[in-house]
Amino acid sequence: MIKKSGVWLTLALFLALNAYDAFSRFGWQDVDLPRTQFFFFSLWVALRNIICYSLFTTSLVFFLGKFSRWIIVPLFTLCLVIEGAAVYAYRAFNADLGELWLDLIENTNWAEIVGFVSMAANWQYICTLIGVTIIIGTASWMIWTAEFPKISLKSFRNGVVCVVPFLLLNCILMNWHFGVAQTRYSYFVVRTAVSYKRMAGVRQACKNGGIPTNIEKTSSKAPDVIIVIGESATRNNWHLYGYNRDTTPLLDKLNDEGKLIVFKDVLGAHPDTVGALSQLLTDVTFDHRANGNWTLAGLYAHAGFRTVLISQQYWLSDTNSTLYKIFNGCEKRISVSHEFGGKAFDEATIPLLEKELASTDGRPNMIFVHLAGMHYPVQNVIPEKEKFFTDTIGPEALEGLDARQKDRRNRYDDAIRYEDKVLGGLIDVLAKRPKATAFFFVSDHGESPRSEGWRNFKDIDVYSVPVVCWFSEAYHKQFPATVNAFMRAVDKPIQQDEMTYGLLELGQIKCAYVDDDKLNFLREGFKGRSPRYYDKGRETLR
Repeated sequence: MIKKSGVWLTLALFLALNAYDAFSRFGWQDVDLPRTQFFFFSLWVALRNIICYSLFTTSLVFFLGKFSRWIIVPLFTLCLVIEGAAVYAYRAFNADLGELWLDLIENTNWAEIVGFVSMAANWQYICTLIGVTIIIGTASWMIWTAEFPKISLKSFRNGVVCVVPFLLLNCILMNWHFGVAQTRYSYFVVRTAVSYKRMAGVRQACKNGGIPTNIEKTSSKAPDVIIVIGESATRNNWHLYGYNRDTTPLLDKLNDEGKLIVFKDVLGAHPDTVGALSQLLTDVTFDHRANGNWTLAGLYAHAGFRTVLISQQYWLSDTNSTLYKIFNGCEKRISVSHEFGGKAFDEATIPLLEKELASTDGRPNMIFVHLAGMHYPVQNVIPEKEKFFTDTIGPEALEGLDARQKDRRNRYDDAIRYEDKVLGGLIDVLAKRPKATAFFFVSDHGESPRSEGWRNFKDIDVYSVPVVCWFSEAYHKQFPATVNAFMRAVDKPIQQDEMTYGLLELGQIKCAYVDDDKLNFLREGFKGRSPRYYDKGRETLR
């Protein structure tokens, strides 16, 4: 009776805990918890994972008998330690270990581990760590010394009964768009293995080993190129693209004056930052992922440009991350938060850009500005004074939403309006200079403000990214052919990973890549991908 009650209790806990994830969808703002509470939250996720896999481990007992303990004990430990640590690290320190853990294990050392743990060391942390160790040790001993059924036909039948519902539930949960469900151990391992293979071409490109040796070195007369990378911006919430709220007043004004080039149909390459920029800023594409030759930063540097990165993104300090390596060609990297001694908003990039342009050494500049944009939680990326939208401003945009959804939409639209202010400020800096300058803005991906208020990988909002260009008067006069090529391309259906070759033309770089009619979206012979991919490359949009 006790054994049967335990089975039903396990099933009930499994269903209850996973239902919590299914219905919450981060509904209670778990991401806003302080670090100590994050630690307890990560342990809760690990506990949920153990219960989730109770059906799987039970089936192992029936299939393998006493030999199953060699699998169950390590699995139990890994679920608690690896998943608890991974969730805690991601939530507390914005350190996504999912795609990088193989590299991290290979390159880390004991001092780094101690330093990482000491960042959150407090009495709650230490007590919890001791408690987890006791739980792991006690449970492992109980599992190891328990009596196991003998392997038989009946045992095999019972194993099948347990494993079938596990597989069905696991397949359902694996399709969730986002959230802690994706940190279960199976997804963690599968995602890492797939990502490691998928990023092979990007890692190769970051070595810049395929840069043509015959690239003509640019002169001081070459233009300055500023590429601004937005964050989490879907164009469907930009007034510039027809949204019914006034989210982009400064860009609207520039567009009305004929000073802006607005691309109407660019589809994102990937729903996360690393995936998107891996294909936008290297020559790796959806169609050719296995091999890479160069990064945009590396090729510009090879052509004689002074290359600089001004970044609001937290990956800047992680020299082992993919995003850091994508900018390997940059001879100077500037962390906005470090420059201002702590948290700084995107406006801080404006004086930093002005300073870098003034300190040039005669070479043309190639400057990347990576913004925080609308990164979740959006209320943290804009100053309090910049909150503008209420339920009475553009109320038609809020129809059918509850109070909490309205607040999320208001804050997301606030962030876009603030980004409009930042982009306007960056362009103002460039407009004051006599130097020929090209300004190119693209967001890495969007969000899902119309549905959950967070990122749904199957939502087209996530892939509908804004792309705008601005050219100084001197650039118009010196390089009219390039300006005209960009103007002709605004209506083309383009995917983000197909823009890399065209971005070389901003700096008037001469090489075979620029002249490729099939790959350069500025060329008349460019047809683009048909159909285009979205939802991590699994589905298509015709």
